[in-house]
Amino acid sequence: RPVGCVALGRLSESVGEVKRMYVAPDTRGLRVGRLLLRGVEELAASRGYQLLRLETGTQQPEALRLYDSSGWSRIECYGYFKDDPTTICYEKTVCR
Repeated sequence: RPVGCVALGRLSESVGEVKRMYVAPDTRGLRVGRLLLRGVEELAASRGYQLLRLETGTQQPEALRLYDSSGWSRIECYGYFKDDPTTICYEKTVCR
């Protein structure tokens, strides 16, 4: 059965966006999120993106710990979430 998902969107020719990352509650803590994140980073690099961005909520401490511990940097929020105080945004350089 599926235990998680993640999607890769496009913000520009060189910038991708991690979308819809989700891990089933009963499989959290088993490093599924870390595997999904690594996979989407590799996919982005293979598609020629140089940078990845994402947004997450302030009330998602597990997600915040994952991004902070996976080399992602907090940035000023962008796009639809630019002025949303419940949103935290990140970015990471990806390499081929």
